[in-house]
Amino acid sequence: MSNHKFLNEQDSAAHGGILQWLHDRPDLPPIRSGKSFVGLTNDQVDDMDIHYDFKRKRFRLWEPKDLEEYCGIRDRAVNGNWYVVLRESPHWIEAEKDEVVILEWIQAYGDPHGSTRD
Repeated sequence: MSNHKFLNEQDSAAHGGILQWLHDRPDLPPIRSGKSFVGLTNDQVDDMDIHYDFKRKRFRLWEPKDLEEYCGIRDRAVNGNWYVVLRESPHWIEAEKDEVVILEWIQAYGDPHGSTRD
């Protein structure tokens, strides 16, 4: 699996900062702004710490914006190692003839300086 599909993503609101990608290493998650990978050796990249953000949200799948965000999260989970879905709880809403889904997931971010801290 690879994050190659998402290498140009820069939605800073969703990620807590601008993303930096290691384009020759699509197997790794992005690095958030404030961290630099310039000058890192291959060994440092291989030993880079990975940090996770936990997320939880309720999606009303009949709402176009919610459906788009929900599908985006699921897409990132099935196409790479960047997002991992931990729990999904669908609930049928008879009045809407559709589901509400409570989704819990983690988003991974690289920390290039994690392996160099004292």
